[in-house]
Amino acid sequence: MRPASPEPVSTDIGVLLERVAGRDAAAFVHLHDLMAGRILDLVGAETGDTAAAPAITRAVFLEVWWLAPLTRPGDARSWLTAIAVRRSVEHLRTPSGWFGPVYDRHIARELAAVLAAGAASPG
Repeated sequence: MRPASPEPVSTDIGVLLERVAGRDAAAFVHLHDLMAGRILDLVGAETGDTAAAPAITRAVFLEVWWLAPLTRPGDARSWLTAIAVRRSVEHLRTPSGWFGPVYDRHIARELAAVLAAGAASPG
């Protein structure tokens, strides 16, 4: 992961996603801060499962971190929403929910590491 750029943090989701694609962890933290509540609400509404919504939301943001360098979405907000809806549908289609506690702990640890790196980065 390369260090965060010295640019000031933007509130434009598209700009943040471009910076995340460049592996700017500080921009990822800001994107997460701006969008996590909205994604959590969306996932809860899509699944009707408020207990699973935080785990699904964590998976959404980890997917954003990994896919951002490989994708050039036209509308960043729509791209994030599409990932959240797809993850919600996967959860609904899997009889026992879409993952267990071991998988969620792994996702939570990996997301926490990315967020911690971003929080420690200047920018």
